[in-house]
Amino acid sequence: MRMVAVAILAYFFLPLHFCLCQTVDMTPIKVHHLCGTSSDGPNYEMVLTSEDRRVPARIVKIDHGTFDFKAVPIGHYYLNLRLVDDPQEVSNSRPIHITVMSEETTCSRPLKVEIPPGVDAPLAVSYLKVRAKK
Repeated sequence: MRMVAVAILAYFFLPLHFCLCQTVDMTPIKVHHLCGTSSDGPNYEMVLTSEDRRVPARIVKIDHGTFDFKAVPIGHYYLNLRLVDDPQEVSNSRPIHITVMSEETTCSRPLKVEIPPGVDAPLAVSYLKVRAKK
């Protein structure tokens, strides 16, 4: 009897475990200067859209693995990656919050942007660890 109860509980709770462990944190990444690297090649471009997602705010081509959005006004945006010749988005958007309108010309805190495996996965965005100069 005890084995049957364990089997029934396992049948209902195991799928719940798999559903909960695949949740993704979609907290906006806070940045001053939106720049960084992407390993997805020269045929891609970064798209920064407004919060209502109607009109692309900025489009920047990935040049030698790097991208740089210069002087973006303070606000909430969505970052995405798409092919240059195809307006269809490659992955789900990642929320970005620009906290300061930066006039920097160098990328002091670069982001690493990648297309994660999976059909419904959001764009993977994280800060690169930059070594301090000696």
